[in-house]
Amino acid sequence: TEIQTYVPNSPSPRSESASADLEKTQHSFAELLKDDEADAITDNASDDIRVYRSGQLPALGKRGAEKLLSEQDAKTTRAPQGTATSDPIDLAYEYGEYTSEHDKTMEHDIYLCIWQLESDGAWKIFSEERADRETMMVEQRSAGHLRSPKLFFRNGSQNQIA
Repeated sequence: TEIQTYVPNSPSPRSESASADLEKTQHSFAELLKDDEADAITDNASDDIRVYRSGQLPALGKRGAEKLLSEQDAKTTRAPQGTATSDPIDLAYEYGEYTSEHDKTMEHDIYLCIWQLESDGAWKIFSEERADRETMMVEQRSAGHLRSPKLFFRNGSQNQIA
């Protein structure tokens, strides 16, 4: 058995494979969203997921997420605008625009998805938030600061998607 010691600011021995696994998971997740948003999110959720939707109380945990998301039969397409990972690679985020069709209506706005690397090496969704731009800006102003996923990833890498 090999014993490894974590040294701060050193590259993770699994960083390349974790990064490749994350990209593969995000791509697969995006495809699943197109068929059934609720199933895609709950199938990729961590046990302690947080799901946020404008005008609704947050859903906490898988059971709460399933209840909140099952109320809509949504098919969703996402257009990522940016991603970043922490260093070491155990957290990641993705944000962008989404289009969702449910109950014969179309919704188009912004999303933020935070992923965490589980102990078994699988990437799972820790937080999933969708909001309209107006609501997001009002919430940020009322909190007295701008909430930015970059705050969680100060030392990590950031990739802009064109």
